[in-house]
Amino acid sequence: MRYSLLTLIAALASLAAWGIKVNSTPGTLEQQVTDHTVTALTVTGQMDARDFLFVADSLKMLTSIDLSNVEIVDFASDKPIFGTTTHHLPMSVPTASFAGKPLTSVALPDGLKTIGEAAFAGCDKLATITLPQQLDTIGNYAFSGCTALKQVTLPATVTIVGNGAFAHCTALTSVAVDNGGQLQHVGNEAFMDCPQLTTLTLGNNVVTIGHSAFAGTGLKALNLTAMNKLEQIGDWAMTGTPIATAQLPQSLQALGTGAMLYLPDLTQVTMPGKLTAVSDFLLAGSDKVSIISAIPEGVQTIGQAAFYNLSTVTTLSLPSTLKHIGTLAMAGMTGLEELTSNASTVPSLDDNIWLGVDQSTVTLKVPLNSVEDYQAAAQWQEFLIVPAAKLGDVNGDGEVNVADVSALVAIVMGDTSHPDYIARADVNGDTEISVADVSALVAIVMGEINAPLIYPDVDQLVSVDALAITPGESQTLNIRLSNAEDYNAMQFDVDLPRGLSVTAQESTESHQVLVDHNTGRVMVYSMNNNTLNHANQGVIRLTVTADRSLADESQITLNNIVLADNNAQAHYAPSASAPVNNITGINDLTAASHRVWTDGNVLHIVTQQPQAAQIVAINGTSQQVALDAGDNAYELATGIYVVHIDGRGHKVVVK
Repeated sequence: MRYSLLTLIAALASLAAWGIKVNSTPGTLEQQVTDHTVTALTVTGQMDARDFLFVADSLKMLTSIDLSNVEIVDFASDKPIFGTTTHHLPMSVPTASFAGKPLTSVALPDGLKTIGEAAFAGCDKLATITLPQQLDTIGNYAFSGCTALKQVTLPATVTIVGNGAFAHCTALTSVAVDNGGQLQHVGNEAFMDCPQLTTLTLGNNVVTIGHSAFAGTGLKALNLTAMNKLEQIGDWAMTGTPIATAQLPQSLQALGTGAMLYLPDLTQVTMPGKLTAVSDFLLAGSDKVSIISAIPEGVQTIGQAAFYNLSTVTTLSLPSTLKHIGTLAMAGMTGLEELTSNASTVPSLDDNIWLGVDQSTVTLKVPLNSVEDYQAAAQWQEFLIVPAAKLGDVNGDGEVNVADVSALVAIVMGDTSHPDYIARADVNGDTEISVADVSALVAIVMGEINAPLIYPDVDQLVSVDALAITPGESQTLNIRLSNAEDYNAMQFDVDLPRGLSVTAQESTESHQVLVDHNTGRVMVYSMNNNTLNHANQGVIRLTVTADRSLADESQITLNNIVLADNNAQAHYAPSASAPVNNITGINDLTAASHRVWTDGNVLHIVTQQPQAAQIVAINGTSQQVALDAGDNAYELATGIYVVHIDGRGHKVVVK
């Protein structure tokens, strides 16, 4: 009985030591906690890095710590503590403060900004933790090896999750950023080797995801499309995961080496539009991938073994910007049936690009003018090479322009004389050929502003009338076509000087006139492929409006002029231009000896020699002025004026 009583007394003493509450001042916690076997500690008041060092070094048995009412203050010293650090910022948990402790319960202070490197690393009994709402940074390896941790909610204020912050948390099932959050950077290996992690929501503000960030997780799907600020995903980021669908944002510019290496369940990949390179080993070994979207324009290199052993991919399209393909990039793609290369200059190749592929059974589509170059190039020449048609290139000449519209119109109206045209006529991809395809093709042509270099193959058929126009005035601009018996459609880009814009267009009985007012592209076509008017008739009449005075020697220029003949073939005419200015007497375009114009509320009168002039306002008031040779400037009130000089009247508008 005595033994039992002594045991009970010892147990009660131990229980008393188990729970300690202290009010601390900076640097005094060691003096207040003398029993280093304490398992539960509540601290109020203030702490600094010296107090955390005491906890790290001396309190080995802590299972619970409550710092919710603690203020962590700044500490600096000539002597480093916690490694080489001499200055510890306020409201920051220092490096490795609780690493390896048997903690099951942690309460952190409100206002905490930073959880330092490895602060809770190896706390393998910590199943839950509530992170304070003002937290900004979770340091490198902060919770690495917390194998009991199951769920984490990151406060909306967190901007950085450091390298390995939650690596090797083998029980972790979900991580979510609260309320969308401000998370911008996910560090290297941040969630690596978390095999139970199946739910990951990181918000829409992430810019970079580090290498191996999700490697070895249990993620089955990764949808990052809402991350429209994401620019970079690092090397090996998803390696060895059961991801079946990976949806990436169009903002993504770089996918690191092996970013999707060996994803055994992945079936489909959409390449982001801003990529400039396909990295080495990007999809190597992800052998269930059957669909790869067209590699985007802008990509210049495909790295070594990038698509190694993707044996179920049947079609692949390479961009016109591609310059080089690395070793074994497409080796083992044994299911390949059709490869399209849009590059006019044959991309250079390293060794064994298509090792194991029966290239003689694979169709390679290349630009029309590059067929011979591909046929002469090593490795490329092994394919069955045919010319590729661009979308909308109905007549098959390698360009998409108004001649293709004419060809398509003829097909819609019943012309079957060109079966090869018909094969390219389904522009919108709905398996039907109708006016809907005409609309789709017109949209393509009107958007093709980056026109290829055009070398004229016809005489000067197109002209534009000279124009005199005053600020605030609208006039008709006549564009004329001569000797047009053989042309039924045309397009061009109208280049206007600053201050002049196209505000309307006039269609004719036989032809429709379309204008893109943002880019200046103009198209004229007929649903019956009627011949264009000619013989001094204004083929096209555009309404132009001046909103300010024009610069001296301004011109209207028509560029990229394309004419379609009755066989839907394109012909290119040289540019045409004409002067346009504000030098206007009443119905007078020349005014060679004097120039009268306005710039805002300033009237300019330019004369060759000194003389007198009269400025008459619309209300009848007038003033006599003595002109010097050169430019004479006068500030006037808003209104309409007539300037009399040398027996002529010049009407001007002052705004």
